[in-house]
Amino acid sequence: MSMTQSPSVMVVDDEEELANLFRRILDGSGFNCVSFTDPLLALENFHKNQCKYTLVITDFRMPGINGIEFANEIRQHNQNVKILLLTAYFDDDRLRTKDFINADFAEVIEKPVSLKVLQSKVSELCNLLLQNSRMIVALWMILRRFRKLTWSILTPLYLFCFIPAI
Repeated sequence: MSMTQSPSVMVVDDEEELANLFRRILDGSGFNCVSFTDPLLALENFHKNQCKYTLVITDFRMPGINGIEFANEIRQHNQNVKILLLTAYFDDDRLRTKDFINADFAEVIEKPVSLKVLQSKVSELCNLLLQNSRMIVALWMILRRFRKLTWSILTPLYLFCFIPAI
């Protein structure tokens, strides 16, 4: 994500009305948002565009693959994207498993969720990533000024810190 373009958000929910509502609300809030009702199609899109997305919002219970399995598939390709899990089933035992922990959700929100809370949480998570990117660029600029540091030290630092956050 560049610092001048809006963050891209993927919404995955098997309920078409919710997926479309969330997409419209987030688009109206200045995010570039796409929505999917089929988690397998969403994964296919993510694999083709894995550096495009700042945030992925997924439902927990979906046909074919649940939100935890979905998030773990994403984690195999991108460790840095923020993932938000929406669930009406906070008492589900799967929310206490190793797979849940490995999915590394940035946030878990209980359904039904108010649109104001969703907007706020999405803004918070995307702004956090943008702030981190800005800090990394500032650090890069400061380090470049130190002539004693060689490019062989700076380049791996840049590649490690900045490139995965795109």
